[in-house]
Amino acid sequence: MLLKYLGERGDSAGVDATAAVSVPFHLAGSAERLSTGVMGRTYGAYFLRSLRHKVRAKRHLLDGEVDVDRTLAARTLRDFDDACTAPLHGFAGADDYYARADVRRHLAHIRVPALLIQARDDPFLPPGTTPDAIVADNRHLTAAFTDGGGHLGFVEGELPWRPRFWAEREAAKFLARELRPG
Repeated sequence: MLLKYLGERGDSAGVDATAAVSVPFHLAGSAERLSTGVMGRTYGAYFLRSLRHKVRAKRHLLDGEVDVDRTLAARTLRDFDDACTAPLHGFAGADDYYARADVRRHLAHIRVPALLIQARDDPFLPPGTTPDAIVADNRHLTAAFTDGGGHLGFVEGELPWRPRFWAEREAAKFLARELRPG
């Protein structure tokens, strides 16, 4: 969402620098990946349970804005997005949401330093969808695309006793460098 905002706002974003980790560079493909394979279905089911729990807690606010019963009956992230996410945010449906909100449409227009940390083997990102060419063409974007790391799995060191979190360290270094006074 932040990268989309930065791309939409360009020079007037009001942000000095950012770092993004495990970005869903392909919304439709990522939603599909959360419905397929053992890992996708397992995490997808967990994620949907958490979303449904939030919808139940906010039902009093959502009634009249979305079809809450249809949202609670969603069996895939795409179904949920079609019933709740899209209409709640002014999109015609999941396809419209995935097309218009996809961050790849906005990356070329980002005008603040942005570090993008992404594993090419992220199980929730379709293979080959890291935006290498877009990043290469925008001097404001810095890619930290790794072959391994999974989804938020940038952990190194003696596990589990003394883990070090590579993505957090890289993001902090990048932001410290970019936000240095003077």
